[in-house]
Amino acid sequence: MTADTEVKPLGWGTTFKGMLLPFGHFALGFIQIFWLHKYWGQLLEHFGQHNFVMLVTAIGFSLVAPQLVGYTLIDLFHLEPWYQFKIQKRDVPFKDHVKAWKRLATVALETVPQVYLLSMLPGPEMTDPELIPSVPVVAFQVAICAILWEIPFYLSHRLLHIPALYRHIHKVHHEYETPISTMGVYAHWIEHQILVGPVVCTPYFMGFHMFVSVVWYFVGFTGIMGFHSGYTFPWHKMGQKHKLHDLHHELNTGNFGFFGGIDYLLGTHITDIEKEKERRRAKVE
Repeated sequence: MTADTEVKPLGWGTTFKGMLLPFGHFALGFIQIFWLHKYWGQLLEHFGQHNFVMLVTAIGFSLVAPQLVGYTLIDLFHLEPWYQFKIQKRDVPFKDHVKAWKRLATVALETVPQVYLLSMLPGPEMTDPELIPSVPVVAFQVAICAILWEIPFYLSHRLLHIPALYRHIHKVHHEYETPISTMGVYAHWIEHQILVGPVVCTPYFMGFHMFVSVVWYFVGFTGIMGFHSGYTFPWHKMGQKHKLHDLHHELNTGNFGFFGGIDYLLGTHITDIEKEKERRRAKVE
């Protein structure tokens, strides 16, 4: 049950400190992306097309590490001003954090065959340093990736809640009723391919430049991990989305999408935990 907890008033100093987590994470990520942009041609020449594609894909995935470490430290040590905004005030035991980190490493290994096969797809034009798009084009194409990912994510996620599939596959992901960021990809290996596959594949199938893929992986996986962080910050515009997915894990139903639009259209949007429990009781009666 989500506990009502008194939230301390926020001053400028607290707000500034609080914003260091999301903005510091993005700053570190984009510094590395700009570095990659600068040395793109040299790295391509050194590693060759196939190995280079695998390398930059791995870099795109790994850029979420600072966020994961940050959320884990906040959870374990109740660091303020962030911990006061935890949605469910139930502590996740240290052993479960370790378990999630181990699974994260396993998932990374399970992704290697998929990335290896996909790395054979891009032609020279998709890695050519002279063809890296401008910032506005990169931003637009990343937005396209996000929109295209939402549809298969919602449909496959809702499908995985069918009892037979849930029992054998999706139940692994729902072992954590109180979400933590590292469980964003904590899942059965089949589910990992179903739900994460579209994140990886979308820019390839759209024919976008590999540089766009790297930025998309950073943004997409930052969203997935933040989505499962269990926190809703007043300075974070996606905070409400985090709360909605937190409800999904607590109730084990509803809020199947990432952005919420399809949930609104198909009547699976949940915002009030008590109303949902009332609705469930009414069905039983």
